[in-house]
Amino acid sequence: VVEIIVPFLFFGGAWCRAIAFLTQVGLQISIMATGHYGFFNALTICLCILLLDDQQLPWAPQPAVLLPWLPAPEALGIALAAVGVGVTLLFALLQGIGLLYAL
Repeated sequence: VVEIIVPFLFFGGAWCRAIAFLTQVGLQISIMATGHYGFFNALTICLCILLLDDQQLPWAPQPAVLLPWLPAPEALGIALAAVGVGVTLLFALLQGIGLLYAL
C-alpha cells in the first residue's frame, strides 16, 4: 500500500507531503531493519526530506530573497516530473519494440 498509494501524496499540499514523508521514511527504516540493501534506503530517506516545507523544518535556513526571474518551485517540480515520466515512457517503448538494444 505504501509503495502504490503514498507516492500520489507527493503532489498534494503540505500535510499530504508530511504524511508521505513519514510513511516513506517508516518504510525505508523497516526495510533497513530487516535486510541489507546497501545505502539505497539512506538515499531514499535523504530524498524524502525534500517533501517537507521550510516551515516544517525549523532548523533549516530560510531563504532571504527569492529571485524574481526564477520559476516557481511548483512549476519546476511539475516540469521535472513530466520530463522524468516522458523519458521513462520513451525507454519503455524502445525496450518494448526491441530498439533499446540497437542503440
